[in-house]
Amino acid sequence: VILYGGESNVSVFKSNPDSSDYCAIPEPCCSTKNVPTAIVEVVDPIILNSKVRESNDNCCCCCCCCSDIPDSVSSIGNSAFEDCSSLTSVTIPDSATSIGDYTFSGCDNLQSVVIPNSVTSIGDYAFYRCSNLQSIVIPNSVTNIEYSAFFNCRKLTEITVSENNTAYKSVDGNLYKKNGK
Repeated sequence: VILYGGESNVSVFKSNPDSSDYCAIPEPCCSTKNVPTAIVEVVDPIILNSKVRESNDNCCCCCCCCSDIPDSVSSIGNSAFEDCSSLTSVTIPDSATSIGDYTFSGCDNLQSVVIPNSVTSIGDYAFYRCSNLQSIVIPNSVTNIEYSAFFNCRKLTEITVSENNTAYKSVDGNLYKKNGK
């Protein structure tokens, strides 16, 4: 069981003993399960390299409902939301400076992502196979976009880059490095 949050904002995650998957256990479902719970106060919560997924066994209590990333998160870890098909939108907090490798990879129903001006890097395959993502805005703070960050986003037709971005530009909705490489 992984617990994070503080006072009234506590999230409980239960591990699947047969794999390395984790799923959120929303209320009141927790009360019907024999799952240990506790209230833990965390000063600066961060998302580590854990996977937030839907249950593989169709458990009614497991879902991917973590689109509200805490404001104090400074980095979104590798594969944190990978293959979370129920995730439709996400707002990355202003405190975040990086989006890890495969972070939103395979989020089939992800349509909307808000990347704040604090993010400086987007990892390898960060949005790979986000088949319903239609547009994205790259803020001026992003100076590093790794290999295939938006690969196989079939409906992605518009990438807009801030005019003040020193590393990237958008031409006809396509993403290019400003140095031409």
